[in-house]
Amino acid sequence: MNKQFSFKGKVGSYAIDGKGECVVLVHGFAENKSLWEKFSAKLKKKYTVICPDLPGFGDSVLPENLLSIEYLADFVKGVLDNEDINKCTLIGHSMGGYVALTFADKYEHRLNAIGLFHSHAFADDIERKKKRKKSIDFIKRNGTQAFVDELLPTLFAPGFVRKNRTIADDLTHEFYKCKAAALAGAYEAMKKRTDRTDILEETNLPVLFIIGKKDETFDFDKAFSMTTMPKIAKVCILEDAGHMGMIESEEESLKAISEFLAFTYPKKAA
Repeated sequence: MNKQFSFKGKVGSYAIDGKGECVVLVHGFAENKSLWEKFSAKLKKKYTVICPDLPGFGDSVLPENLLSIEYLADFVKGVLDNEDINKCTLIGHSMGGYVALTFADKYEHRLNAIGLFHSHAFADDIERKKKRKKSIDFIKRNGTQAFVDELLPTLFAPGFVRKNRTIADDLTHEFYKCKAAALAGAYEAMKKRTDRTDILEETNLPVLFIIGKKDETFDFDKAFSMTTMPKIAKVCILEDAGHMGMIESEEESLKAISEFLAFTYPKKAA
């Protein structure tokens, strides 16, 4: 079921289905809640599944002010408040993982566990900030479609797009829906975000890491180095996936999330 609510004077949108303990699946950059449709269809049999459209994406309206990761985390809290849900397991893909870590920093008492799906806790280094600035300038000059055509092939493991043209075309169509202002704003927010490794090191929450072995967006060794930081960690390495494991390795990714939820909600699994 799709729902809308008012967040700081703007329309916010999310999908909610199922019943029981809550899991929130947060999409990444250029994506929207439709990314999780197959996962929600399976998980809703045991859990309440919420899939927000982050502001500026899907059916959630972009604010006039500059986006920040803190704003996005507050938006997720707004969704939970709208549903009168006190606690959830929050799993974020890519940029959504940055949102999950920021949410954990601000509202840890609202969390049962967190998951980083092709995401990490490190701030952008100087080189990465330069790349983001270059991308922002490209988006402003050339618009959404030209940017997406450059971006999308880099998100998958080599050869995936060529072998799965229909899947890639469907995702491209979803990415094309993004407004250039939202893409540029999200890049600016990511560029300015702070390091969150202290959250991983200090939290008592269980943390799930799903890492693509062929992910070209972030160094594998650096991503893997995070897995020793939390006190309680579950790790899934997707050997054949790039940055879109929920598509490239759907069954393995869903299995990792299902097992993590069973671990963090043992009574429900029983």
